[in-house]
Amino acid sequence: MNLPNSQNSEGFTLMEIMLVLVIVSILAAISAPSLLGMYNRGELNNSVIQLRGALEEAQRQAIRRSQGCSITINTASKIITSANGCLLSNRQLSSKLTTINTGGSSTISFDFNGNVTLTGTPTPGHQTIQLSVEGVNDIKCVKIFAPLGLAKTGNISGSSCVP
Repeated sequence: MNLPNSQNSEGFTLMEIMLVLVIVSILAAISAPSLLGMYNRGELNNSVIQLRGALEEAQRQAIRRSQGCSITINTASKIITSANGCLLSNRQLSSKLTTINTGGSSTISFDFNGNVTLTGTPTPGHQTIQLSVEGVNDIKCVKIFAPLGLAKTGNISGSSCVP
């Protein structure tokens, strides 16, 4: 039985809805920079993985084919390519990368044994490739050691790559 004087108390008032929207907006504004930084760190880590994977694939292909293989890192287009088909596919590094410093030559060559020959590097025995993304304080690096062609990843601390 409906009484004419009773009020329907189901639902939310406009004030309650506005209060919830204000609280959600404040939480979103606080968490957005953190989420963006996390996304950029993920892009940086993915680019390091792509680079190291390309190096290891070229080295394996050189050994498998018993012929030299080389890869080229194009710092402008952020693409890793191989002129002699040593990579199954080109590797696209993140478009968010702001720095790709190859520390010398942008071409890395492996001989038929999988050994690397480093030319134009300032430090004999290894080449360090640095990658960074805007908004992330870390600078990641991939260090390639000659003659074995071992690739280690790490962070830049001071002026050196620390695995």
